[in-house]
Amino acid sequence: MLPRINVNNTSDYQLLLDENKDKLEQIATQTYQSGTSLEETTETLEQEIRELINEQGSLLLGMKLQQILDSEEVEQAEQELVEKIPKKMKSEGKKKYM
Repeated sequence: MLPRINVNNTSDYQLLLDENKDKLEQIATQTYQSGTSLEETTETLEQEIRELINEQGSLLLGMKLQQILDSEEVEQAEQELVEKIPKKMKSEGKKKYM
């Protein structure tokens, strides 16, 4: 399971994407260390690469979703929805979702 990542805006996503890309590039340039079994090395590399690629995909998706949510179109739709509500809405405060 991937760790939870807290981001506030697109630039936070971009920083994490860049870090992740750097890690992938480090793996690509690593050379095989003699003295360790080829099988162990291959399995470890495969696991590291899969985790980084999964994280990269999640970050890209999150960044794109954030861009969509921040768009003018979504903001207008939110405003239209609020205007269509016949009575004033009452805030119930923040709720924690898991």
